[in-house]
Amino acid sequence: VARVATDALINFPEDNTPEREERYLRIIDAQLAQLADMVQHILDSSLSEEAMPLSVEDVELLPLLQKIAEQARTRGGARVSVEVECDEATRLHCDRFHISNTLSTIVDNSLKYSTGELRIVLHCAQEGDTTIISVGDNGPGIAPHHLPHVFEKFYRVPSGDRHEVRGNGLGLYYARSVVERHGGTIGAKSSPNEGTTIIIRLPSDGTK
Repeated sequence: VARVATDALINFPEDNTPEREERYLRIIDAQLAQLADMVQHILDSSLSEEAMPLSVEDVELLPLLQKIAEQARTRGGARVSVEVECDEATRLHCDRFHISNTLSTIVDNSLKYSTGELRIVLHCAQEGDTTIISVGDNGPGIAPHHLPHVFEKFYRVPSGDRHEVRGNGLGLYYARSVVERHGGTIGAKSSPNEGTTIIIRLPSDGTK
């Protein structure tokens, strides 16, 4: 349904009116919200299994991070700036699908929990046989008593009176599962009103 509505807006611009565009965009928004709920239910089911099959390949990190950054800019609009700091030669032996989704999930959290001007920095570097990827923002941050639990299954940091923040506490649990499945570690540094940085350490050659 969302694809049909999008196709109509793109391919039949002569029929567009403000009312029609608003109606179709509301349809698309509702369908994507439903799809997000479906995906989270599927994710919940898949993570209940012990095995997470990986399809490992040699991945160039710069274009992967640039794609995630562009998606974040599109979603966040003018209030969001996203920077990528990554050497062109940096590569990682990993499952492209799961690593990409992990980073997108972390960036998505930055977007969801921030209301004002937001700066996100995607950074990667190599230290010996380890690849370090971090996602930092200048958002609201996380209180110290919540920080040890953010990667637990179903744990959600309270969002105050922002009832529009959706989710069921699986995103960072999924991220931890993916990173650990790759033989790596994931952690968070944060302080209230000073932003949050998620740091991922992975073996560059993909071994566990």
